[in-house]
Amino acid sequence: MAREIGLVALTLVTFFAAEGAAKVWERCTLASELLNKYQLPRTQLNSWMCIAWRESRYDSLHINTVNTDGSKDYGLFQINNRWWCTNSESPQPNQNMCNVHCDRVLNDLDETVKCIKIMYAKSGNSWQPWITYPYCQKEDMTKFTKGCDLEHTQGGNHTEHDVPHRHPKNRVKTCRHKKGHAKRGHHAKGHH
Repeated sequence: MAREIGLVALTLVTFFAAEGAAKVWERCTLASELLNKYQLPRTQLNSWMCIAWRESRYDSLHINTVNTDGSKDYGLFQINNRWWCTNSESPQPNQNMCNVHCDRVLNDLDETVKCIKIMYAKSGNSWQPWITYPYCQKEDMTKFTKGCDLEHTQGGNHTEHDVPHRHPKNRVKTCRHKKGHAKRGHHAKGHH
């Protein structure tokens, strides 16, 4: 029995390692992907990065299960399964306005970005779907892309960052900026 459980766990680890998309993103790598690959407007990039940080700590597998209406939020940008995505746990009536299965936004950045663009547009080009955005407005959001040299990158091969990130073992670590100054971020939870 223990051997079978170990084999199943190894299979799952191998599957997720092969997928490669489900991960905790490095700050500059995510910023570069959103800007260069997905063409999010540079004028909005700091806002998107702040939202992703506050919602999931850049963890594409993050699931929020504490919404008062019984819905759940999925992935980097906490896409809600009542309004924006669907799965077997979606409360009814389910809108699925992004026309995507919630599991896809956990491991597919293409689907995630398509959905957040829909969310933004269907909300009158506003940040209304993200309850954490008012917290972002109260801070200097430039820190989320500071030092990333985004105008000169195409793939996001960055290792330096100044915002904490969650390691695979769910430890919070303060990363150091090039000058050695440590910074910590704040996180607010809520439903969308």
